[in-house]
Amino acid sequence: AIDGNSVLYKNNGNWTFADATSSSGLKELGHRHRGAVFADLNGDDWLDLLVGTVDRGIRMFINQRGVFQEMSQASGLAGVYAPMTMALADVDSNGTLDLYVTNNRPSDIRDEGSITLRRVGGKLVIPAQYRNRLVVSGGIVKEYGEADFLFLNDGKAVLRKSSWTDGRFLTPQGEALREAPLDWGLSAAFHDINHDGLPDLYVCNDFWTPDRFWINQGGVFKLLDTKNLSKTSASSMGVDFSDYDRDGDVDLFVVDMLSRDLDLRKRQTPAQDLSDRQMNQGKYADQVMRNTLLNNRGDGSFAELANLAGLSASDWSWSPVFLDVDLDGYEDLIITAGHYKDTQDMDVNALIQTRQKPRDRSLSPKQRKLQFSREMMANNRLYPSLDLPILTFRNGGKGVFEEKTSQWGTDDKGIHHGMALADLDLDGDMDLVVNNMNQEPGLYENRFMAPRVAVVLHGEPPNTQGIGSKVSLVGGAVVEQTKEIVSGGRFLSGSETKVVFGSGSGASNMRLIIAWRSGHKSVIDQVKQNYLYHVYEKGSSEDKKDKTLLPTSPMFEDLSESIKHLHLENLFDDFARQPLLPFKLSQAGPAACVYDINADHWDDLIIGCSTGGRLHVFLNDQNGGFRHLQGNQVAQDDVASIFSLGTGKGNEFFTINCGYEGTGGVMLTRHRLLEEKILSDSVMNIPIKSVGAVAQTDIDGDGDLDLFLGGGVYPGKYPESSKSAIYLCDGTQYVPDASNAIALLGLGVVNGAVWCDLDADGYPELITAGHWQPVRVFKNEKGILKNVTKEMGLEGFTGLWNSVQVGDINGDGRMDLVAGNWGLNSPYKSTPEKPLNLVFGDINQDGTNELIESEYNAGVLVPVRTFNDLAGPMPFLYSRFKSFRQFSRASVAQVIGDTQTKARLLSVQTLYSCVFINEGNRFRMANLPDAAQWAPTHGIVVDDFDGDGFEDLFLAQNFFPTRSQGDRLDASRGVLLKGHGTENFTVLESGRSGINLAGDQRAAVSGDFDRDGMSDLVVTRNSGKTGLFLNQAQKIGLRVVVQGAAGNTHGIGSVLRLKYHDGMGPARQITGSSGYHSQSSSIQVLHATRPVESVWIQKPDGKILTHEVKKGTHEVRITY
Repeated sequence: AIDGNSVLYKNNGNWTFADATSSSGLKELGHRHRGAVFADLNGDDWLDLLVGTVDRGIRMFINQRGVFQEMSQASGLAGVYAPMTMALADVDSNGTLDLYVTNNRPSDIRDEGSITLRRVGGKLVIPAQYRNRLVVSGGIVKEYGEADFLFLNDGKAVLRKSSWTDGRFLTPQGEALREAPLDWGLSAAFHDINHDGLPDLYVCNDFWTPDRFWINQGGVFKLLDTKNLSKTSASSMGVDFSDYDRDGDVDLFVVDMLSRDLDLRKRQTPAQDLSDRQMNQGKYADQVMRNTLLNNRGDGSFAELANLAGLSASDWSWSPVFLDVDLDGYEDLIITAGHYKDTQDMDVNALIQTRQKPRDRSLSPKQRKLQFSREMMANNRLYPSLDLPILTFRNGGKGVFEEKTSQWGTDDKGIHHGMALADLDLDGDMDLVVNNMNQEPGLYENRFMAPRVAVVLHGEPPNTQGIGSKVSLVGGAVVEQTKEIVSGGRFLSGSETKVVFGSGSGASNMRLIIAWRSGHKSVIDQVKQNYLYHVYEKGSSEDKKDKTLLPTSPMFEDLSESIKHLHLENLFDDFARQPLLPFKLSQAGPAACVYDINADHWDDLIIGCSTGGRLHVFLNDQNGGFRHLQGNQVAQDDVASIFSLGTGKGNEFFTINCGYEGTGGVMLTRHRLLEEKILSDSVMNIPIKSVGAVAQTDIDGDGDLDLFLGGGVYPGKYPESSKSAIYLCDGTQYVPDASNAIALLGLGVVNGAVWCDLDADGYPELITAGHWQPVRVFKNEKGILKNVTKEMGLEGFTGLWNSVQVGDINGDGRMDLVAGNWGLNSPYKSTPEKPLNLVFGDINQDGTNELIESEYNAGVLVPVRTFNDLAGPMPFLYSRFKSFRQFSRASVAQVIGDTQTKARLLSVQTLYSCVFINEGNRFRMANLPDAAQWAPTHGIVVDDFDGDGFEDLFLAQNFFPTRSQGDRLDASRGVLLKGHGTENFTVLESGRSGINLAGDQRAAVSGDFDRDGMSDLVVTRNSGKTGLFLNQAQKIGLRVVVQGAAGNTHGIGSVLRLKYHDGMGPARQITGSSGYHSQSSSIQVLHATRPVESVWIQKPDGKILTHEVKKGTHEVRITY
């Protein structure tokens, strides 16, 4: 306790406790304490006590057979500092428990009353005496915290302070720190995150100071870099570790302050502003103002998945604890929350601002300090209280958690800080102790009755509790459950070291495996449920398991350096044109195209550019490399699509620009390769405001390739679109197709499009994907399009669709659809019952669309964004609402008032990226695996990458340019999905795939660049390097080169299948400029599962051909 006396309670059983403070030797313990941990510090098998003070360091009490003797001065832990959380582990592998302490300053700069700053050249300058304490960012003065402490234990409970700069702590580059981090430390916890047996360290820091994740490299800690840890919580309070998804890798969860209640969220000041973000931008992971769930990818990097898991908000939180409450084999989550005042209340903060007055310079420093303190106390009384429950979330076993606070009995409102677990009633499950501010502690009995197995470890001295050891139950409620024994590391708290596993009702042949911190191993077979096992390290054997990783051969080799392409995005402020956009629309590229531009029968690569850039052409040198050429013209706009016209002129290709940035309209441009130069000239202007997607096919059956131009966003009018149009080739030029203009009206924003002859009648159907609409299908009736979206079963699946591609996913010969959506790991949530909504219209009558992102609350449509967000573009709100509280409770109808007639509503029913299985006359939706939902999907490639005869998928993902204060959507490294000839896929992790694409991925294309009969992969990244991956699967396929008639020389629209004596392989279509700003090679690589008789071909006109394949053939050329 801080103000009251700290107390030690003895458990007498039957949920009765007695005050044992005096009888245990702690009579003089007193007050001014705020954290405590029991741990055996001297290896005598008695738990000693560490108690953190407010400003006098740590007090140590050595347990002498039940009576404590204070040894604080001799311990080395006393001093003038403000310890918060204490975490213990054997950091240097000498058997003793070392101690890491977060330090949060005993006082801050406000306690000085005032300080004097001066301006030099218009900028604030920090006085010399404060240079290690204050810093200016964005014109705002900020205060550094103080250094944390690592104490090394000599085994006799004497701890020596370790230096920050002697090489024990390293930068991500492996260099010794030059100075100690001055952070606002709140919590820290040790846990082995990478299976090397060494305790790694995560430190939660408050305010603008960054969290730090230290990886133990043998007693030396190296800071994890931003490539592997891209996102952390901003106001981190506490952390805990768990293999919550039971994939064998340990994940971690960090709590912050984001409210679960939307009304409250809209009237709370964000904990960070631009000046905070500028402090760490580019140096540390992005800080986000919410909880973070860091999912361990198993390769040393972490994907942040709190939105996907339903854990992004738990109010003003302090301590998270993973515990399998219901004993189903999956660890649930308990979080303490509450604060004495809601100091983020925007109305009160506005009121306080009006009360500010200049300092009275006639007062002495002491008087000014006293006056400031009185004002602070008066201001604090204005804030409302923030009593909150202890939050509980049940782990559903599929990576998603469901709140169970009221059902599980933890909904007592209060200010809940420290929390510890212990089996207080000895029934074999873990109960809960919570310290409540200004209230008695809370005791919560776990009354779940499911079968369980409990384990207590007895380690060899000095590590008598086995701290850092791992206990695994094999064959229980799930295949394997593992828990590491930890000491301390809870916010201001430490738990009992007993572990409990759910055994499942019908469990048999269970086994316990203990990997001791010393490197020894114990195994107990025939484990019985509802037993407590005491396991002793004495008698254990050395773990002789060969820990050497076997060499693996990933499917792809990264050869990106062979092209060394870096995309540069131009500066364009989308929000100046339309302030309420949910994200930027100008960063859709770069586009990519695989095409044999110089007619040497080797695939070349063309990559688009943004405004101010140049096209990049990479000519295949036929020896594993490329010759790099650049376009002669500086682009006036982003390139939307790159393609050939199918005329047989091998030295030319064409582009269409986006038009959204409004620099010069939309144009079809020809580019020619002449004497190692790329020369460009305009072909025609296209009267469309912007283009979102381009797709080629022979629409009208006349033998040449026509163009579909899907309308992009109408500038300033999102989500409204420019018109979509079809341009027919008449043999010499493109002419608008007036006959389909009406069918394309109201199509909306088209982000992806593809043509596919779904009914094999020789006339391909048009399939489109876009925001706030379903994936649409237009039946082609001899060149006339008819919208059959509803008849095909797709109308109800409105989404934020980015892309669409076709492929025979289940091998039945019918083309299925692969559709890239926004995914599930963003603040956006949508179900048919509670869809994602957007109200839009020219509400302010300024010529642009205002946008109100909305959701249903108790059946009423309410705005999601804050008053400050909306009032800028809609200033009439200042007179309509007198307080932030009033606005926070307003419906959309109340916000827009009599302008409702100018507004329209759009809804999204699903955010899943998925496949739509073609069942003949309808499509059936099948969601892609969870890993495909971690980020928005853009480029899609359908190909048999592993050569097993089934179509695989690659998805280019992520999206960085979200709105101000929005999170970058960056959890994906590119997803390779192994197909099985069904609608189900297996995710290939980066270690198996060889693809590890951090960054903002866009286009994705395939081509056999080295002509080895295996499809390679290219992925572009916005503002990043393009990835080139060479296929190393060692399964050589049949290269099929189609030579079509004049006007469609690459056979765009043809469908190929391998024909066996007893069946056929999956169908593969040659598509033209389809999917998402992507054009893959027209040369197809097909893989056989048994001897091939012929290649079956459906020509673009629907006619069928077969081409015999002789034994040993690796390439066939088919001419028609």
